[in-house]
Amino acid sequence: MSDQPWTACTRYVALYPPNPHPARSVQLKRREIKQKSEFLVERFGILLLPIFLLVGLAQIYLGYIGIEYHLGFWAAVAAIAATFMFRFILPITIGSYFGAVDVLGWPWWGGVLVAAPGLIFIAPAMVMAALEPILSKQ
Repeated sequence: MSDQPWTACTRYVALYPPNPHPARSVQLKRREIKQKSEFLVERFGILLLPIFLLVGLAQIYLGYIGIEYHLGFWAAVAAIAATFMFRFILPITIGSYFGAVDVLGWPWWGGVLVAAPGLIFIAPAMVMAALEPILSKQ
């Protein structure tokens, strides 16, 4: 051992030099985390795809039978056509509530749970469509 107190410190620095670019290491860590999360999303997305397709088809079916029960066959066909051609899902969402409650006999809260995913996506679009004339004037 040397009688100089800083030799242990210089040995440590020689073994573990300071990072000259700490921001770059943070960026690399963020990139690694992002790559891992994208990997998980891709894997789980592929696994959940059939479930989402089945839920979507079930909601379309419930919407069809609900509209057909209250308004007739042609209104139900027009609602499905509007859903696929114009991406207008409000009739199918409302019809899925009535299909679950009136046709299948579910309680009202079961119908709300069926219709809620569609309403979650419809509400912001309706608010923005209502506010667009006001916001475009500015």
